[in-house]
Amino acid sequence: MTSAEPDPVESDPGTPSDAVTLLAGGDVVTMNGDRDVLVGGTVAFAADRIVAVGATGELRDEFPTAAVVDVSGCVLTPGM
Repeated sequence: MTSAEPDPVESDPGTPSDAVTLLAGGDVVTMNGDRDVLVGGTVAFAADRIVAVGATGELRDEFPTAAVVDVSGCVLTPGM
């Protein structure tokens, strides 16, 4: 397992912040070819769609009114 710094936040700019839920603080196993792990990362989703994956602080800034679920100590595998 590798540990990686999250890439800059990539998100869907059309998603209103209050429609988003953040799964924050978990270890995110990415679905890229290397299966990088973002330690303490966050997955943002709205309805049934992932809208962003990245650093917790950046996503909290981007979606300030989002509901936040603390998933510290959990492993997240978005896209599975």
